[in-house]
Amino acid sequence: TCRVYGPKTPSKYSDGTTDVGVAVDDGGIDGSAVSILYWLLILAGIPASDIDETSFQAVGPGDALGRAIPRVKSSQTIETFKDVIKEILGSMLWKLGLVRSGTQLKIGLIELAPFSSADSTVDETEHALTGFELDWSDVYYSATLTYNQRENALPGVDQFPATVLATNDRAKALHLSSKNYTADILQYVEADAQTIADHLSFVLGDRRAFYELTLGQEFIQEAQIGKAFDLIRQFMPGYAVAEGTNRTRRLSVIEVEKSHNGVKLVLEDQQGIEDNEGDW
Repeated sequence: TCRVYGPKTPSKYSDGTTDVGVAVDDGGIDGSAVSILYWLLILAGIPASDIDETSFQAVGPGDALGRAIPRVKSSQTIETFKDVIKEILGSMLWKLGLVRSGTQLKIGLIELAPFSSADSTVDETEHALTGFELDWSDVYYSATLTYNQRENALPGVDQFPATVLATNDRAKALHLSSKNYTADILQYVEADAQTIADHLSFVLGDRRAFYELTLGQEFIQEAQIGKAFDLIRQFMPGYAVAEGTNRTRRLSVIEVEKSHNGVKLVLEDQQGIEDNEGDW
């Protein structure tokens, strides 16, 4: 078995000229995460016309990834496209979701990242806040990730597998957590793996806040996973009530349920990410 990177010549988007990925330093081939992901979707039978290539380009090439298929040459397990795609998404902190492209819904790539601006704004006349929950149960002090996993290596050259560690002092000091999160990722460059560990320590080192909203039909097209909504309310969880004063929370959509009556959303405020925006 050997590590599978990607094609020697970068794949092209449907315009026939734009490269999906880039050649990575290790091996000089197109082993960038977005290129491998795009290539796997095409091989899985999804037409390029059903992929929102704009979102793939916006996320960028991503880290250099490698994975042996099968992971161990003695394995009798039949691996699926879904298995490998899930590993890529988890390694990069990405999601796939339906996004609007013109008048169509297509498969788009969504990156976990700090907010830049709001995609939509809803005030108290346009929504009903039907639920609010603070989740303190999955706060982790540290994240340990195993990377550079291979079955075979060059003696005296390769060190595999290896681990990176990131800690969040806030999780221990404020939430009294000493839990360690562990996972395997597909990166094989230490700096790339360390960045993912750092990001996970931000995400997992603080509480999560979930808001449930009901909106009218006018928001059906805008309601997409990963979109940022500015929620404006006088009675806002986390704020003292001041009559006549509106509060604003910027939230990310994580669940969508659409019907003829409108749309129901679950959103979160990404506190761990936003509080560490400068180090993301």
